[in-house]
Amino acid sequence: MSERIPVVIDLDGGADGLWGLAVAAAHGDRMELKAVTVCGGRQGAAQAFSNSASYGALLKLSCPLYRGSERSVLLKERSQWKGDGPDGKLGMSLPEPLAYGEGYAWDAIYREAVAAEGELQVVCFGPMTNLAIALFKYEELAPLIKRVIFVGGSYDYGNISAAAEVNMATDPEAARAVFRSGIPKTMVGFNAIRESALSDEQIRRVMGERLSGELFLQCAAGREKLLSRVCFGAPLGMAALLEGDLLSWVRYHLTIETKSSLCRGRTTPLNMYSPRGFEKDTDIAMGVDMERYVEFLKAAVERMDVKDITWI
Repeated sequence: MSERIPVVIDLDGGADGLWGLAVAAAHGDRMELKAVTVCGGRQGAAQAFSNSASYGALLKLSCPLYRGSERSVLLKERSQWKGDGPDGKLGMSLPEPLAYGEGYAWDAIYREAVAAEGELQVVCFGPMTNLAIALFKYEELAPLIKRVIFVGGSYDYGNISAAAEVNMATDPEAARAVFRSGIPKTMVGFNAIRESALSDEQIRRVMGERLSGELFLQCAAGREKLLSRVCFGAPLGMAALLEGDLLSWVRYHLTIETKSSLCRGRTTPLNMYSPRGFEKDTDIAMGVDMERYVEFLKAAVERMDVKDITWI
C-alpha cells in the first residue's frame, strides 16, 4: 500500500464541512489529516469556530484544530450567507467543541508543509483566507504545497449572484493570492456541485439504516434544494482528492475579479493561452459519476461512529 496523503483541511463552519470531514475521517487508511484550520466563516467568526470544533468532536478527530482569520484579507466584514441556516449548522445540537491548539492556522499550514517535504495537499471548503495569509507570511511556502483543492468558484454562474459563488465572493483577494502563487490548483466549483445534487432516492441510499445516515438525512432536509435535489460541496472536494476519476475535468487558466462591484468574486476560466501568455494552470471539475459518488458518500456514512444526536 502506498503512503497516505498528508492533508490539511481548511473550513469555515458551514454544515457541508461536517461531511467533508466525515469523508476524511472515513479514509484514514488513504490520507493523513495533519490539521484542521478554520477561518471566520460566512456566519461570523464565533459561530464558525464553535461549529468546526464541534464537528471535530462528533467525528472524534485526533488531529489538532487551529483558529485562523476572523475577517477577509481586505474587508472587515464577511458576506452573510444563510444557506445552512442562521447558525451555519442546520440546527444540529452538537457535542462540546474540541479545544483549539495554540497558535494560528497560517503557521500550522506552513509547519505541515515543511514537515511533508513538498507532499502536503490543502483542501479548502470555504474562503481561502488562511492559506493566503500563510503565503503572505512565508515567501517560501508555495513550492512546498503539492496542490490546493478548493470548493468554490464556478465555470459558469454563481450562487450568491449571477456572477459569483459565495466562497470566492467572501474573500476574492485571498483567492487571487492563491491563484497567483504558482501552487497547482484544482477547482470544485458551483457548476460541479450542481451536477452532484442528490435526489431523494439517492439520499435514502446514502443514509442506509444507521444513525449517522439519519444525521445525513436531516442535514439534507435542512439545506436549500436546487431543482428539487440537494447538494454538498465539501464531500465533493474530498472526492477530488481521493477519487479524482469520479469527476471529469478540463484544464484552463483561472482568474478572479476583485475590482468590479457587479462581478466581484467571479472566477473566469480561459480555455486558451491568454494574451499575456499565462498557461492553463487549474483543473476544473465538470461532470460527476453519480453512481460512484453515491457509493462514496455511503461508505463515509457507514464508517461514522455516531451514537447519539439531537436536533434543536
